[in-house]
Amino acid sequence: MPRFAGLDAQSMRVLRPRVPARLSAAASCQSRVVASRAVLEVQLQDTLRRHPGGADVPRPQRWGGFRVLPTRVEFWQESPDGLHDRIRYRREGGGWMTERLSP
Repeated sequence: MPRFAGLDAQSMRVLRPRVPARLSAAASCQSRVVASRAVLEVQLQDTLRRHPGGADVPRPQRWGGFRVLPTRVEFWQESPDGLHDRIRYRREGGGWMTERLSP
């Protein structure tokens, strides 16, 4: 799976809500185990002290993401009678085909 880095990561970052999302991204080590929410809140306060107002928060070097390019996606909703709704979207050409599947 391709990983965002460099300019791609910077482009994605620009799309996020400015101050709150940038502060939280700088304060947290994404996907690492954390002892509690209180620990995250302390990290956020530390980041706010270093960047008052949050306007000058740089993109953390560790920040990035993965480009997910699905060829099909299925949504499943349970039904009490067992006739669950299953809808599949399948990439076809330049668009998506919608299909209903049997439960």
